[in-house]
Amino acid sequence: MDSRINPASEERRLAQAAQGGLEEAKMKIFFLLCLGVLLLDRASKFLICNMLEVGQTVPIIDDVLHLTYMQNTGAAFGILQGRRWFLIAVAAAVAVVILLYVRRLQDNKLLQVAFALQLGGALGNLYDRIFYSWVVDFIDFRLINFAIFNIADSALVVGVILFALDVIREWKIERREA
Repeated sequence: MDSRINPASEERRLAQAAQGGLEEAKMKIFFLLCLGVLLLDRASKFLICNMLEVGQTVPIIDDVLHLTYMQNTGAAFGILQGRRWFLIAVAAAVAVVILLYVRRLQDNKLLQVAFALQLGGALGNLYDRIFYSWVVDFIDFRLINFAIFNIADSALVVGVILFALDVIREWKIERREA
């Protein structure tokens, strides 16, 4: 039996190992971003719950930005009030779909960031719904009389916007190539 190493097969083995290491590093970055969103959301809600009473508001910039502690039993803009278990099921399903899909993203950094933000945001609000029966909202942007929201909501929205931008970018590339 020849104990010499075939240079071509050894090169392929090293390339596959490097690719596997790169994929592992990408997944670590994905999960670190997701965890960062979740921790920032949890920390901000912890502070609000311990500093303010429900309904209390503190102006940061008068008539522009306030911190207002609200307990939202619904979804964005107060829709689906009292539908806790439905919202828990939707958030859990979204999280599972993202986790199943994220490994297929290969080199699309924009989608990786988009889905990490969405997953972190979904998990932040899911935590609230499971443990409190409501979501802690506190960012009160009054300049345009917007709904009160939180860090998780912001991450979800930014993630959806990044996803939409990627869809548009891919569509333009396909159109150019057609």
